[in-house]
Amino acid sequence: MHLTETTIQVITIVGLSALIATVLSYCKVPTIVGFIISGLVIGPYGLGAVKNFPGIEVINEIGLSLLMFTVGLEFAYIKIRYLSKSLIGLGLGLIGSVICLVTVVAPWLGLGSWQHCMMMGMVLSLSSSAIVLKLLQQQRELETPHGNSSMGVLLAQDVVFAPMIMLIPFLFGDGSAVSSEPSLKDFSTLSIFLVSCLSLFLFTKFGLGRLFNFILKTRNQELFFFVLIFLFAVIAFGTEALIGSLSLGAFIAGLCFANSPLAKQALSDILPLRDTFLALLFTSVGMLVNISYFVAHFHLLLLATILLLIMKPMILYILGRMLRYSHAVCLTVGLLTFQIGEFSIVLIKELERRGHFSSDSMQFFLSLTVLTMAITPFLQKLIPYFIERTRFMENWQFPHLSTLSQNSSEQQGDNNLFDHTIIVGYGVAGRQLGKVLSTLDISYVALELNYSTVMRAQKDKLPVIFGDAQRGEILHIAGIDSARCVVITIPAIEITANIITAARKIRSHIPVIVRVEYERAINTLKDFKAVECVVSEHESTLQVLAKTLHSYAIDQKTIISHLISIKKIWLDQNKSLPSYLPDILPYLGSESVKNITIHPGSYAEGRTLKDLGLEGLSGVKIIAIQRKFSHPFVPTPEAMLKLHDTIYLHTSDDHLKQIETIVAVGPALVEIGEV
Repeated sequence: MHLTETTIQVITIVGLSALIATVLSYCKVPTIVGFIISGLVIGPYGLGAVKNFPGIEVINEIGLSLLMFTVGLEFAYIKIRYLSKSLIGLGLGLIGSVICLVTVVAPWLGLGSWQHCMMMGMVLSLSSSAIVLKLLQQQRELETPHGNSSMGVLLAQDVVFAPMIMLIPFLFGDGSAVSSEPSLKDFSTLSIFLVSCLSLFLFTKFGLGRLFNFILKTRNQELFFFVLIFLFAVIAFGTEALIGSLSLGAFIAGLCFANSPLAKQALSDILPLRDTFLALLFTSVGMLVNISYFVAHFHLLLLATILLLIMKPMILYILGRMLRYSHAVCLTVGLLTFQIGEFSIVLIKELERRGHFSSDSMQFFLSLTVLTMAITPFLQKLIPYFIERTRFMENWQFPHLSTLSQNSSEQQGDNNLFDHTIIVGYGVAGRQLGKVLSTLDISYVALELNYSTVMRAQKDKLPVIFGDAQRGEILHIAGIDSARCVVITIPAIEITANIITAARKIRSHIPVIVRVEYERAINTLKDFKAVECVVSEHESTLQVLAKTLHSYAIDQKTIISHLISIKKIWLDQNKSLPSYLPDILPYLGSESVKNITIHPGSYAEGRTLKDLGLEGLSGVKIIAIQRKFSHPFVPTPEAMLKLHDTIYLHTSDDHLKQIETIVAVGPALVEIGEV
């Protein structure tokens, strides 16, 4: 019966939350706020659709842990060093400053003893990792200077949270027989934790790759996902058992995978699961608030929110400027992290359980937490306005804390991809395309699901990522927002269609070049615009034809003419086929194929091949001319050359240099007999 009631409650929470959040989304209310309001409405203090759900705390822990795991996946070990300034200077500085300020000032305002005010300071000093990181990830701003700095602040709070919980009985007591001295068990636990971290580091460095290489040889994506979840659970819950922090353990688990080629695919696999649990987390936060109390004390809650909105950003701004952060970064981080977070809810409940907070105090801080969390998404949209309105503060001088200062470049993200090519499939075609692009100094990122191929490529420092291009998250990681085009080299047409669909959801007009095996596959892609198909069946036909005619000693001009005619027929039948000439040149035998382009100011512009004297030269054969926006054609001696025409010909490198001179300055200045 208990299982049935719990199941009904889960269905009720999910269904009503989805309905209410959908309606609010149409009203332009951010999704996070929509789920919080849903919890208010359906909870025990609202409509009462869900009066008690004992498993919700476990779901909340899992949701927050999955969030911290995905954040850890996006951070390499080396990046923690770059976060030291924000983690120590901003994060720990904020926590200490808030606790001290509230402990000193609040008693003067008649808010209780210094011990009670210190507890209030501990609650107020923590921010919401779930809210801030979700907003940063949605806007893809984790790699920005303010994203990295915010991450440092949140990490510091997550690290300090566990000691806060453990120190409550030591600092304030609770009437139980708890010793105030650290026990031998505490030291042994710490020792076990440190040894576990060292073992985990060694396993990550030497065993993780081999384990997943063995698993991925099965080509079973489900097996990869389940092993990923298993390792995440072992590391996260093991850390909780040792030091009482599940979220910190989840972050450590993410760090273990961050330097692995598997990180991007792991991130893509875990995101749907994370978002599901986070939605339940935000809903459960709303369910905790007594709406009657919230309305009756709204004026006090609003005043407390305003004071919090002044205090925490002010502290972070002063600390940030002392650490040589820019005005914009300091203000952004301060406004993003002003709210009270989900760890504060755990702290509030613990203080209430031990008798330090009354039920009214607990309800006040829970209501304040929900209010500040709900305001944050709206406040984020106003941050650019606040930055512009406070530009005068950029010239304010602050004393520098030089020991924690770092170059601003260390706060920058490392994603410099722009105008690059995304190659899907790093087989023969993908590798050759990558080599040519590298030769031409064109950046690229390749996506590949063969783990062995990825490992070999990354060993050679090549930009190859293990990831499924059918997932939008993977395409985002590959930089599709700033890419020039996507090239799909895999032969499976159904997967190709899925990849194009995923790419077009992100960028509706990004050019896509596709390799397909057979002509009939073009019909599958006919509904996609701006897709060029290279048909293997066509290219092999051209090669067979060229080699057959070559065996009969047919001259190259005739072979080229037939190949171009066939290409033109295919192009007329299907406009998505590429119209350029170079794809047929490899089928012309062993002779070298060169090309010369007519540039502005060239002597050849407006003249015929006969005028240049190129026809009939020893060792030179004109194959074709490619004109802008038209099909290539086999020229006659009377063919007139135009600006930007490309001449394809068979000749040697030595002859080519002299022909280039003829095209540029004319035959009168060249000894034609030497050609």
